[in-house]
Amino acid sequence: MPINNLMEDAATAEICRAQLWQWAKNSTSLADGTKVTLDVLKPLIANEVTRLSAGSGGEKDRERVALAGKIFEEMVTSSKLPEFLTTRAYDDLLSLAGDLISPPAAPAGSPPEAGPSAS
Repeated sequence: MPINNLMEDAATAEICRAQLWQWAKNSTSLADGTKVTLDVLKPLIANEVTRLSAGSGGEKDRERVALAGKIFEEMVTSSKLPEFLTTRAYDDLLSLAGDLISPPAAPAGSPPEAGPSAS
């Protein structure tokens, strides 16, 4: 499933979360000697969510960033590597897509649509 209509975005997200999961699982050392652990990753993810939220447009955008951060953290901190990020995020993405799609506006001067009639 593409993210923002770009399959590359979904593939990049899959690679990143799997790599971070593996690093944490194996306590991989970074160039500066820091071991990648859940205690290191969780605050990094939270800080990135905060940073992205600060630059977002409105409340809905901040909610989306928070949801993305929550899903990403779940995927990175799970005891077993989840198979696919897109499978986990699918229902959330569908509900977000519904928020982004609005019905077409009625032409100016059109009468309002009648609701169901009670006969």
